[in-house]
Amino acid sequence: MKKVSLPLEAIEARIDDLPLAQRVLILVLTVLALAAAFYYFKYDPQKTRIRQLRTSIQNEETRIATLKKYAAESEKLAQEVQKSQEEFTAMLRLLPDQREIPALLETVSQIGAQEGLENLLFQPMPETAHEFHATIPVRLDLVGRYHQLGLFLDKISRLDRIIQVESMALKRRSDSSMQVSCNLSTFRFLEEHERKKPEPKKK
Repeated sequence: MKKVSLPLEAIEARIDDLPLAQRVLILVLTVLALAAAFYYFKYDPQKTRIRQLRTSIQNEETRIATLKKYAAESEKLAQEVQKSQEEFTAMLRLLPDQREIPALLETVSQIGAQEGLENLLFQPMPETAHEFHATIPVRLDLVGRYHQLGLFLDKISRLDRIIQVESMALKRRSDSSMQVSCNLSTFRFLEEHERKKPEPKKK
């Protein structure tokens, strides 16, 4: 079956023969049809696409803002961790380990000798373990002049280890020198295997 095609001139001639009202109606319907085709096939898909893009942009902006917040918090946490690590390292320097204790006690004894104090007794006592450190008491008896004792105490207080003078008794001797009896305490860091394991909670 052959397709029937009307020449454009014939269509225009037919339209020209129609009354004015019908020609206006055809024009209006044509414009509406073109407008509807533009809306459904061009404008509406583009509008939907623009809406999707705006939603995607908003989601990405929210995601970027969240990542920036996490990045700032992460940097802050990293700085806090580094600061805590530095403080922990500094505290460890104040608490020698087991291997350093003999050298530390020897240093204390040498300082007394350098200041001219006579060492009558230098006796480390049994240590007491705590959660993370141990206390090491030392009984110390010295003989010397008052200013020598002052220099000795000043020097041991300047050591980069914690040494506390727990108690002190002074006794004047017949040669005007002084006998000093004191208890010192130093501390050491407990290794992991030395720490007391917490007792299991009773149910």
